[in-house]
Amino acid sequence: MELNAFTNLLTEKRVFIGFDRDGTLVPYADHPDEAFLDECVKMQLEKLSLLPNVTVAIISARSIAQLGRDMHGSADRLILAGNYGLEISFPDHSEFLHPDAVRLKKTLRKLKLELFKRLPPLGSVIIEDHGLSLCVHYHRAEVSERREIIQAVTTFAKLYPELTFINLATSFEIMPARNWNKGSALDIIESKVGFDQDDWSLLYFGDSISDEPAFSWINNRGGISVRIGEAKMTESSIQMKSCSDLIGLLNMAIK
Repeated sequence: MELNAFTNLLTEKRVFIGFDRDGTLVPYADHPDEAFLDECVKMQLEKLSLLPNVTVAIISARSIAQLGRDMHGSADRLILAGNYGLEISFPDHSEFLHPDAVRLKKTLRKLKLELFKRLPPLGSVIIEDHGLSLCVHYHRAEVSERREIIQAVTTFAKLYPELTFINLATSFEIMPARNWNKGSALDIIESKVGFDQDDWSLLYFGDSISDEPAFSWINNRGGISVRIGEAKMTESSIQMKSCSDLIGLLNMAIK
């Protein structure tokens, strides 16, 4: 996205800007626990949220607790949608919690224990618990191991039909809601904020297949969707080369 286009967007009457976290605002790390939001990026998000016409949201697979730690001291100025929006907190302190996230919490814990037993040692597989969802990372596994891991997780998907399994490049996202995605989270946010297309300009940044529903949602409302990184097939209207390009854009546009 061009600097002038982004800067001009910020002068619109009302602007909604949604961000994915990992791979978008935060570069990927070898272990998810090592992927930290840079203090400079946090400051830029704070400045965005202080603009009177701008509403900022972070929509992530991470939990609200993690997103709150990222934005310590200013979390209550942003919309934080954790676990793909199964839990959402708003600046007015109202909250949304998907009923299936509560109903199927024990089922998710049971699956987590079975995954620990079935999958290779945690040196090659990381099972990340976000509270209301799980992520199985296998980017550390040898190529020869990956097929076995994919087959094992796919088998669990058949055994747990109430859970949604999203197969990403080198991970599986698992959550307790059927047909739920980041577009669904934007539906909840829209119902709270009330986006009138005549008054609002909408923008969303993401980097993976899990962001594609959000791109479609934004596009259908005349907004701008931006995918970070190259993708042969994407619903996004614009592509940026890397996470660092987005961070550079924020640094230059928000003084």
